[in-house]
This record gives sequence, C-alpha cells and structure tokens, in this order.
Amino acid sequence: MSGFRSFVCSCVVAALVLNPQVARSTALADEDRAALSHDRELVQNLIVELETEEAEARKKVQRVVVAHSNVEQGSEGASSTSASGTSEQDKSWFTQGRPPPGWLQRLAQILERRAAEQNEDSLLPKEKFDDQWTVSPKFRTELLEGWKSIVSTSGGKVAGGDHDQQPPTTTSISVVVEVGTYIGYTTRFLSKNFDVVLALDDNPTFLQLNQVYNRDRGNINFIQTDTTSLDWAKGGLFQGIATEVAKRVLRNIRKARQDEEARTSTEKGEKSVTTTGKDDAVSMELEEQALVADLLTYEPPAPPVAPVPVVLQGNQRHGASSTSTSTSEHTSQNLVNWLVFLDASHDFASVTKELLGLLGSTNVPARYFLFDDFSAEPSGVQPAVLLFVKHGYLRRVRYVGETVLPLRDGRTVLGPEGVLCERIREPEPGLGSGSTVLEQERNVLQTFVQLLAMEQLPQETWDQVLEDLRQAADAKDGVCSGVVRSDGSCERGKVVKSDEDVEGRKPPPPTAPPPARVDL
Repeated sequence: MSGFRSFVCSCVVAALVLNPQVARSTALADEDRAALSHDRELVQNLIVELETEEAEARKKVQRVVVAHSNVEQGSEGASSTSASGTSEQDKSWFTQGRPPPGWLQRLAQILERRAAEQNEDSLLPKEKFDDQWTVSPKFRTELLEGWKSIVSTSGGKVAGGDHDQQPPTTTSISVVVEVGTYIGYTTRFLSKNFDVVLALDDNPTFLQLNQVYNRDRGNINFIQTDTTSLDWAKGGLFQGIATEVAKRVLRNIRKARQDEEARTSTEKGEKSVTTTGKDDAVSMELEEQALVADLLTYEPPAPPVAPVPVVLQGNQRHGASSTSTSTSEHTSQNLVNWLVFLDASHDFASVTKELLGLLGSTNVPARYFLFDDFSAEPSGVQPAVLLFVKHGYLRRVRYVGETVLPLRDGRTVLGPEGVLCERIREPEPGLGSGSTVLEQERNVLQTFVQLLAMEQLPQETWDQVLEDLRQAADAKDGVCSGVVRSDGSCERGKVVKSDEDVEGRKPPPPTAPPPARVDL
C-alpha cells in the first residue's frame, strides 16, 4: 500500500453512527470553525503527500529514459514509454485509489470559501461533461421528481435534511443507500433530499474526501466496505438504520404527546406531571421492537388489475391507465421508503452479484433501486438490469438523466443515463444459490462478456445477444430500453464516436449551455 493510501486509511472513520441533521445558523459556530480548520490542514497534508509520491514516480520514469538514452532505438522506445506511462497514470488514478486530478486543490478552495462563509458553487462541475464520474444535473432533477411521486403515494413527503429540524412523526422518512460514492457530489445532493444517507465505498481515499467535503451535512453515515463481498442477508446495515429511525420516530411521537398533555393541563389550570416508570420503559422497548420489525418488512407492490403496456418517452411514463402497475397506484402507509442506489462497480458480474444478494435477502426491505450509466455500460449495467427485468424481479419505473451525453474521452452515450426500478417480487432466499433460471442465464451472459473483453467474441454477436435481452425485457414490463423516436419506434441505447450522427441528431458541443442547475 502506498504512503498516500496508508495516510488516508489512518484517517477513515468507517462506523455506522446516525447523526440527526439539525438546523444550522447562518454564522459558523466555534465547533464548525474548528472542524474546518482541521479539514483544511488535512487536505493540505494530503496534497503534499500526493505531490511527493508523484515526484518520486516522475524521477523513476526519468531514470528509465536516461538509462536508454545511449541507444537510438531504445531512446525512442523510452520516450514512447514515458509518454504512454504518463498517459496511463492519468487514466489509472481511479484504480490506484487516488483522488481525481486537481480535486484536492479544488477541495482546499471549497474549504477556504466555507471558512469565509462564501458561496462555493462556482467551484463545482456544472454538468457531467465537466466530470464524467458523477451524474448529470438532469439525473438529479428527475430522480427527485420520481422519488417525490413515490413518497407522496406511500403516505408521506420528501422532507430531507434541510427542511426539518426534527424527523417528522408521519410516514415521510426516506433512506437512501448509496453504493459507490466517488468524492461526494451526489452524496451531498442526496443528503439534502433524503432524511438518512448511507454512503458505502471500499475506496478509503474517496470515502475520506467525501467525509471532508460533506462534513457540514449531519445525516450521512459513511461505511467502508466491499459491497460485492457483503452478505446482505445479515441485514446489519438496514437493521442499524431501522433501529435509529424507530427511536427518532417514537421519541417525536412521545414528545408530541407530552406537549399535548401539558397544553391540556395548562388550559385546565392543572399542574402537568410527567412520570416514567419501569412499566413505561418496558412498553417503550416493545414499541421500538415492533416498529423496527415493521420498518424492515418488505412490502410488495399491489398486484395489477389489468396491466397496460407502457413506454418511457422522454423519461416519462405514457400509456399507463389507472389499472396499471404504476407506482402511483400503491398507497400503503410506509414509515420508511428505502432506495438503494447502485453506482459502484459497473461490470456485469459485480452488478448482478449485488442484485442477487439484495433481492434474495429477507433482511433487505428496499423496494426501489437506482442505476447509473445504464446506456454507458452496454456490457455491464444494462444487461444486468435487463436480465432481472426479463425474469420478473424488477420493473422499470422511469429513466433519469440525459439521453445524449458527450463525454471528455471522446464518446457520446446515446440512451438513458440512468434508470429507477421497482422490486416486484417477494424476497427469494434461494436466489444466489446458482440453481435459478435467472442465474443459469447470468452464467451464460457472463461467459459472453468475458469473451468480449478478451476480443474472442465478435462485437456483432454481443450486439445481437444484448438486443435479444432488450426485447425480452421490453416484452416483460412494456418499456422501451432506449429512446422512443417521433414515429413511436424504440431507439436502443448505445455508445458512438463523438463525430457520428445518429438519426440526424448531433450531440451538443462541450460549450453548449448546461442544463438547469441542481444544487450538488
């Protein structure tokens, strides 16, 4: 392990400790200033540590060049090696567990502005083109629109950490499990629109930078773990959050009850007396246990009366009648609405393994699942999601994000950026044993993906396999796997070179005005 990673590992706090968000005053409190001072010093130390390692790496490359400088062909080869080595280093910062180039310096500037109580928005990416490792503003906007619809029809509202000083006593608590956090852009957005955020990542560098960047957010819980190896069946993550949520809800209910009793006593001119005895303590514990059990119970959607095929056109669901399986028909009273945002490893094996664990465990109450890079990963995320749709474990609720997405690496992604899905089957403990029909097809697809990566499978063959999977999934939930054209046909998501013209649509240039801004 490098010195930089060792330094970061020593700083990571990977514990599940719920810290309720409280209203913050405009002026920085003393403890806030102390935390900012600590973080600024930490970031400066990280910058020095990283620059030292990079300087040593450059010296090693230079020594190689000098060693071959007396051989003409060797010198040319050395120059090539040096250039490619630098390029490879630029591309591999992610896998090396290092922060994105320039991020530490930007984070230092952000902390400087916070200390001066100045706005930091101008330092953040305005669109996905600025940082293709995060999601687009449109992705965030449409996720929030979809989630508001889900929560409002389940008897609650989107409260979020910024809107209430105390968690509401009604059925309005939203919890998101973010699997794969990067450096915290989306984590921050989620913390402002969900009551509780679990930020999971196995990269200690990203997790530490996320913690520093979001130090002022009090409803984020950071956990370092490899989710591809996580035993979701143990239910520890959901159990811990459900227990804390139950305590908060019951505490608010009891406080409201006591306030009402005090108000009534005052109106009657009586003295209010509050007592808590042994029997009350036992009763409170039983109430908490019962509530935790309810919070951890997966509630399947109501069965359809007369399903109507639908398509997702422009990220909106069309053709769904009042008797369809639309989310809006589900009006049960859920105390907690769980969302799992899978945005870690995007390869087919990892995504399907996580889904097998999540959907096969009776200890996972989550009903909604969000996926990023649906069209950008045609041999990873997309076939993984479509496989579970085809076999009736998930259905697509809506697409989110851009449908024409130029990236800095020269690609243009055509098709939905992300997709929000609903779990439509009861937890299946046997899932993951390898004996289900889904897993048998998964093994076949995994072989195809591996052969494709080794260039032993023609691209045309994989394209046909993926098209067959898309058609099967579309037939299952009545949704188009791409973008609906003006003539009603379905344009499948794909990745093309930046200079290609598809259906007469040129991707917007990098200088195009950014989409409507969403607070990161």
